[in-house]
Amino acid sequence: MAKEYYSLLTKVGQAKIANASLLGTKVNITTIKLGDGNGAEYNPTEEQTDLKRVVYSGNVSVVRQDPTQGNVIVIESVIPQSAGNFTIREIGYYDVDGDLILIAKY
Repeated sequence: MAKEYYSLLTKVGQAKIANASLLGTKVNITTIKLGDGNGAEYNPTEEQTDLKRVVYSGNVSVVRQDPTQGNVIVIESVIPQSAGNFTIREIGYYDVDGDLILIAKY
């Protein structure tokens, strides 16, 4: 059976993006968090407000629209080698208010 890896907007993220679209503003993604899923792979849900177990937190370096695919947002971060020895199973992107906007199964 093939494993499925994906990202999805949380309910909070959906609401904030819809509101920003109406107001002509943007959602300011500032933080990346990596998690190990508390030791096991799982399927993230739109209702989540945080990762199962955070093993690293850092700043987002760049948020940009993909130049070839207008509906794709590229979020870049640099994770230092010294951050530790862990398995990444979940990734979360948080806005300036600390709300989980996007979660990914990794």
